[in-house]
Amino acid sequence: MNRIRQALKYAATRLYEFRVTIKEFLSCGKLGSDAYRSFYENSLLVEVHSVEKGLGLRNTQPGHSSRQVINLLNKLFEYMNRGYDISDFAFQETFRVITAYMEYQSLFDTGNFPEFDTITGKYNSLCDKIGAAFIEKNKKEFHAGVCVLNKQELLSGRNFDFEKFISTRHSVRMYEKKALEISDIEKAVAAANKAPSACNRQPNYVFFCNDQSKVSEIDSLITGSNGFKGEIPNYIIVTTDRAGFMGEEQFQWYINGGIYLSYLTLSLHSLGIGSCIMQWKAFYKTENELKKLADIPKQHAIIAIIGCGYYQDDTKCICAQRKDVQETLHIV
Repeated sequence: MNRIRQALKYAATRLYEFRVTIKEFLSCGKLGSDAYRSFYENSLLVEVHSVEKGLGLRNTQPGHSSRQVINLLNKLFEYMNRGYDISDFAFQETFRVITAYMEYQSLFDTGNFPEFDTITGKYNSLCDKIGAAFIEKNKKEFHAGVCVLNKQELLSGRNFDFEKFISTRHSVRMYEKKALEISDIEKAVAAANKAPSACNRQPNYVFFCNDQSKVSEIDSLITGSNGFKGEIPNYIIVTTDRAGFMGEEQFQWYINGGIYLSYLTLSLHSLGIGSCIMQWKAFYKTENELKKLADIPKQHAIIAIIGCGYYQDDTKCICAQRKDVQETLHIV
């Protein structure tokens, strides 16, 4: 009887946990205009990343990616026909990469490239439609194609004691009682935006709050801050847009979001801002309230909540001993 009871309890637990998977599946749907637009824009970024990646190979072949470029040009026309804003990142990035592609192909004899006339015709039609002012601004503000870096430039990153830097970053639960300057948050986000993401989709979002009344509301809705509620003067909510991923990329939003989260907390530390990452339970009972408060789109996955603030003079931190390298590293 005890074994049956234990088996039923085990099955009930697994089913309870499986509900999260069902909710994830439903939340990554493309229903609704905002979710579909996000999916459409990210499909552009995935495909154009393939074209740009081709430009960065050691021996890039003339005429490579021609089918993708034709498809992308058609999608840009459709983008405009849908009434989407061409000043948005997805359109501008796609257009700039295609321009870099055209510049590269012009270095070769396009007579051996039968699809180039089709691409040129569509590209010129698109340029006529968007106008010279847009093209000039796009070329100044967006960088695409490839850049060649010499070894010394790449090695210049060694002129920095990274081990010491990350060793001085701790989870902090006490801060100066003051709101963070928006300019500092902008600097931190600008640096964190250098984080790698799948096909350069950059699907991560930062929702920052230093309004004390809202900070108190967030404090009441989140988990992980027991014992120091009321001590946090600023909150950051990091999210990733599920609609930006394809069906076979289930849960990739958490991987992309986790990478971004790491970059962001280190960026904050570089600016003299302490932080504490608080894990968010997927579809926690207060999630809808939190999303409504911070105006977070429904299809976004909440990656984590960050409590943050300027460092105070003396700060108590836990030691949090880390594992030895030999316990983590496995040479195969």
